[in-house]
Amino acid sequence: MRILHVSLGDPAQHQGGLNRYCRELMQGQAENGHRVMLLYAGSTSFVQDPVIAAVTPNKYELRNSLPVAITYGIDNPSRYMRKSDISIFQTWLQYVKPDVIHVHSIQGIYLEFFQAARMQNIPIVFTTHDYYPICFRCTLVKNTGELCSGRNPEQCAKCNWNAGLSGAKQILLQSHLYQYIKDSGFISLLRKNAASQAVQDSVSTDIIPEPSAEKIRAFAALGEYYDRILDCFTVIHANSSCTGEVYQCFRPDLQYRTIPITRVGLTRTTHRRRENTPIRFGYMGGMSIHKGYDMFQKALALLDASGHTDWEAWYYGGEYASSKQDQRDKRRHYGGVFGPSQEAEIWQNIDVLLVPSICRETFGFVVLEALCHGIPVICSNLVGSQFLVKSIQENLVVPHNQPAAYRDAMLWLMDSANYNKIVCLIEEAKLPIDFSNHCKKMDFLYCSC
Repeated sequence: MRILHVSLGDPAQHQGGLNRYCRELMQGQAENGHRVMLLYAGSTSFVQDPVIAAVTPNKYELRNSLPVAITYGIDNPSRYMRKSDISIFQTWLQYVKPDVIHVHSIQGIYLEFFQAARMQNIPIVFTTHDYYPICFRCTLVKNTGELCSGRNPEQCAKCNWNAGLSGAKQILLQSHLYQYIKDSGFISLLRKNAASQAVQDSVSTDIIPEPSAEKIRAFAALGEYYDRILDCFTVIHANSSCTGEVYQCFRPDLQYRTIPITRVGLTRTTHRRRENTPIRFGYMGGMSIHKGYDMFQKALALLDASGHTDWEAWYYGGEYASSKQDQRDKRRHYGGVFGPSQEAEIWQNIDVLLVPSICRETFGFVVLEALCHGIPVICSNLVGSQFLVKSIQENLVVPHNQPAAYRDAMLWLMDSANYNKIVCLIEEAKLPIDFSNHCKKMDFLYCSC
């Protein structure tokens, strides 16, 4: 089978669950004898027609692509739905001749690409790694911090007020130069400054003006643009039942299949708490408000307020700008971003992982990873992989907006008898870690299109 994957940037140069899943699925399919190809959005331009350039024999970059918003939001909707000559994509698809197209992200890709594929009767599978087609900030969380039920032009205009990248920043972000310098010390410093600013922003309230009728119409048009892309998809691959439910509420007319995702190299290990030492709570969401950073902090404060101070907190997965008070608290340890080579050591520092997201996580690989390491997980009821936690202990899935509920679950696990019980249940649990079996399920999905 000739399989064309469409990803958010080159998965070999980007981290994150989407890129890792795409990269590992492509590798598994190639090992199974499929001809695997990749197309990704590369540099952007606001004046030139798109060009598809071969990077390697099976890897192609869409140059002069549409802008990629990621989670920054959108400042000018018109830039994100620029028209293209459909014949560019018709000619290229006739050249590469895919039997199926597997889309991991629509960001940066022209509507005409998907229309050209449908005109040639090429099935298109879309995996729900995020909610970008129905939320321009990807998170389905309003600027007020409340959950959003889906796209609404007026609300979208409010949520994207003073957001998004300028044209110049967009060009830099998608440039080849940025790919080389993005991990430099200078860029890391900028990220830390951004993390510090995020803390300040989280405690301030902006007065957001009412959007103009012109701005509302612009976001309505962009929504219609993405609806036309969704119309081109043969089937929506929901990577969790939670994600499928969200998409189906918004677009019940589309075809859906739920297949939980996994990743390569997951193995089962056991974990034991150190005796006569504080329990170590881990958090891996960075300082993003929608990942539940504030919720984690509030739960820890409630533990202290109730007299249960025998704990440590280990922070990973992003840049952290700790307050002076946190710096004086020796129970808090800020590890930041880590790579695959450090994972084993990181998990040894954690007794309980918290995933307190206040946004709808489409899956949440970190839950599966923690359980594979024998570590109990407390997660919010918005996390796609919550079904794994529920299968072990239902009371460890808690309401997303209740710090006291997290505190109660944390207290419950601070009891050694409860903790040891959960560890034994984790060891007995059946976890989806067979990646070769997942590849077979995806093959079956392609063939059923």
